[in-house]
Amino acid sequence: MRIALIAPPFISVPPKEYGGTELFIAHLAEGLQKLGHAPVVYSNGESTVGVENRWFYPRGQWPIQGEIYDNLKDLNHTAWAVRDAMESCDIIHLNNASGLVCSRFVRAPFVYTLHHPHEKGLSDFYANFPQVQFVTISNFQQKLETMPRIRTIYHGLDLSPYSGKLDADRRYLAFLGRIAPMKGTHIAIWPGDDRSHGMWRSHTGTAGRRGGGSSPRWCLRLRLPVCRRNGAAREIAALRS
Repeated sequence: MRIALIAPPFISVPPKEYGGTELFIAHLAEGLQKLGHAPVVYSNGESTVGVENRWFYPRGQWPIQGEIYDNLKDLNHTAWAVRDAMESCDIIHLNNASGLVCSRFVRAPFVYTLHHPHEKGLSDFYANFPQVQFVTISNFQQKLETMPRIRTIYHGLDLSPYSGKLDADRRYLAFLGRIAPMKGTHIAIWPGDDRSHGMWRSHTGTAGRRGGGSSPRWCLRLRLPVCRRNGAAREIAALRS
């Protein structure tokens, strides 16, 4: 089966640094290829994913510069990708909301993965496309949506790049990702638990993302109880700087 995987044009697939959606697409594409399918990734010219990659824009762009103009760039890339994919692909998998409007002009089935928390405005927009198969990445996320064709499929993670980098006993929780309210990190790791201290101490960097980025100030509020409990005054000073 020939499957089109359309990524936003701003970050390479896989990402050189930050890019959760792009990493997911890379793993999905290479996993589908191992299963005997023929995936085609639509991203930008800097991508190095191990499957066929097609692009409209030769270079990535991150961070984005302006919401309106970059949304137009995203739509231009996606419309080109859908037009190209409709000629030869059996399924078209989208990862950005704007591309859904293109599903009205194509007979091939569309799949759309929700990479964001529940937002009423987006859910109202999704209601216009009952023929699209929507995919949520958690059961909690699915319960908040009402689209008629929706199911949960968890993201897969290739652990081989982390081999030997994690302690053998694994008596801790490793958090790989952006610390932001929507991620629920503050719920999963209660700051009053001493076991969380090692994680917070090692995770000082943050990165923003379209659709709601994290901020050092929010991370500081999250870390302060742990730092105070363990007397890590130098960490507090470092974060504030």
